[in-house]
Amino acid sequence: MVPTSFGGLLPITPGENFITNNNLCLFNDKSPTFLHSGHGTFSSIDLSISNPSLFLEFEWSVENDLHGSDHFPLILKNTETANTAHPPKWKMSKANWTQFESMCLEKLTTIPISSTAIEDYTSILLTIADDSIPKTSGKSIARRNPWFNDDCKKAIAKRKRNLRHFQQEPTSSNLGAFKISRAQARRTIRQTRKNSWRDYVSRLNNRTSPKSVWRTIRSMNGKGGGSKSAPSHLSQQDTTITDTLHIANALGDKFSQNSSSSNCSDTFSAHRAKLEQHSLNFKSSNFEDYNTVFSLNELQISLSKSHNSAPGPDGIHYELLKHLPSQSLDLLLDIFNYIWTSGSLPSSWKEATVIPIAKPGKD
Repeated sequence: MVPTSFGGLLPITPGENFITNNNLCLFNDKSPTFLHSGHGTFSSIDLSISNPSLFLEFEWSVENDLHGSDHFPLILKNTETANTAHPPKWKMSKANWTQFESMCLEKLTTIPISSTAIEDYTSILLTIADDSIPKTSGKSIARRNPWFNDDCKKAIAKRKRNLRHFQQEPTSSNLGAFKISRAQARRTIRQTRKNSWRDYVSRLNNRTSPKSVWRTIRSMNGKGGGSKSAPSHLSQQDTTITDTLHIANALGDKFSQNSSSSNCSDTFSAHRAKLEQHSLNFKSSNFEDYNTVFSLNELQISLSKSHNSAPGPDGIHYELLKHLPSQSLDLLLDIFNYIWTSGSLPSSWKEATVIPIAKPGKD
């Protein structure tokens, strides 16, 4: 696919015909992408081709290190500024709970009880938390593989140094030095990974949590343990959906289909149809136990049994609620009981963060 010059003329190759006939674009800018180990020559045999609609959205470049291969890695960088930062998280271990409780007693003991009370309460609570609890920056942290040590660092540095020497002076001796350093780097990395894994396995016992084991395995494979950026599209039946609202509706339709009556067994459907023939008595005095308002003891028990899971879209962490002073907790209870008796859920409670996890080979 690389045209050859004969007498100053460039013949049309099948590759060029393919690009022209299909109205495609070529990213390459004549930078070498391949080093022939035997001849010590550079060439551009790796091509990056795209649809014209994507051509202007990416910047093409070649990595200056072979990373132990004969081909230089090609880099396609999206030119659009996308928000890929991780959401900031509360540093609960560094929280000033004394200041937090003091500010709650000052600002979060009385607000008008109305349909917007929970939003007002949430806003004030987050402001207090921002002043008393630090947060992470939200920036991605480069995680180094646990097996990567100084020996690996030195071997890779030597390989890069010898590659630069050969690029500056393409002699047979410099090419030989580069080949030797590349082989040494491969051997060092392979042996270091093997020793690191053996050392880790020797320290495993029945008290080691499966979570830490999988985290270590992912880290050794070069995969970070942090959260990923939000997906920008959803593929469904050979159709790509990019609009956020359409993605949410597509997921909702799929969940609805999975929960529909069509998925029930014939035995269950017949049993349900039989029971639905009996009329229900909806008369109530509204004084049943399940209709009474919540008590402070019930709220405290619920908070004590809650786990420190990730907060929802409102950003309220369970630790914030667990450290509320009694006066602020009483106010929260009054708001909950108002919502319960009025039967009107706040709009913010109807929002959720959905993270679809694609399975291999599945739509």
